[in-house]
Amino acid sequence: MTKTRDPRILLLALAAVATMAPATAGAWVAVRVGVAPRLVGAAAVGVAAGAVAGAAASSAYNYTAPPPSTVVVQQAPAAPPAVGTVVTTLPSGCVTSGNRYQCGSVWYQPYFGGNGVYYQVVAP
Repeated sequence: MTKTRDPRILLLALAAVATMAPATAGAWVAVRVGVAPRLVGAAAVGVAAGAVAGAAASSAYNYTAPPPSTVVVQQAPAAPPAVGTVVTTLPSGCVTSGNRYQCGSVWYQPYFGGNGVYYQVVAP
């Protein structure tokens, strides 16, 4: 029996590889060229089955991670400064009451020092 090489088998295999999904395009397709004309049909079936299996395998890896959950961290409220504590700036939201400043539940008395104005925490 003489073996003839049929270029249609090779072209069919190359066309099948070229139309595969990118994830399966690197797959190797082995076709024995020119053994018998009936192998043309077998090669076409084998290539088609390989393309279907490759597409199924690549779709199994299309994993979409769930969106990240939101974590809110709240800082514990700071304890009010002790009476007698001296600061150089007042917190925001202070209101004046006579010659003192009220910032929430804390009262500050201003006084002048060597480098400017200081505020000392006083009893209400």
